[in-house]
Amino acid sequence: MFVNNVTGVEPTGLKAGQRAPFTVDAKGAGDGELDVFVEGPQGEEKVDVKNNGDGTYSCIYYPGKFGKYVVNVTWSSVQVPNSPFNVKVAPAVDASRIKAYGPGLERGKGFYPFVSFSVLILHLSTNFGLLALTHERV
Repeated sequence: MFVNNVTGVEPTGLKAGQRAPFTVDAKGAGDGELDVFVEGPQGEEKVDVKNNGDGTYSCIYYPGKFGKYVVNVTWSSVQVPNSPFNVKVAPAVDASRIKAYGPGLERGKGFYPFVSFSVLILHLSTNFGLLALTHERV
C-alpha cells in the first residue's frame, strides 16, 4: 500500500485555500477499510474520499489557513507507510492587492541619500506574511 499523486501530502508547496489532492493505492493490501484524518491549525479538516473501484482511493482536502497540517492515513487502523504526513501550508498570496508608490519609486533620481515611498496593503486578514524591501546601491 502506498500514497501517490502527493500534492496534498508533500512537506511544502501547498498554499492556504488551495486544493490538496492525493491518491491511496491499496491494491494488494487485502480486505480493509481506509481512514484519512487531517488535523490543521483550526482542528480537524474535512477530507473527501472516493473509492475508485480499482483498489485506489482519491482523497482531497482544502486547508483553509496557513500552518502545520498532519495527514493520517490508516488501513484497518494501521498507519500506511510514511503516515502521518507533515504538511506545511503557506499563506495565500495576492500581490495584486499591494501598491507601492512615491517619489523614490517614480522619478528614478539617483544620488539622493533619502527618498521616500509608501507601500499600501489593500486587504488585511488573519493570514499574514512578510513584506520584504531591499535597497541596492549602483
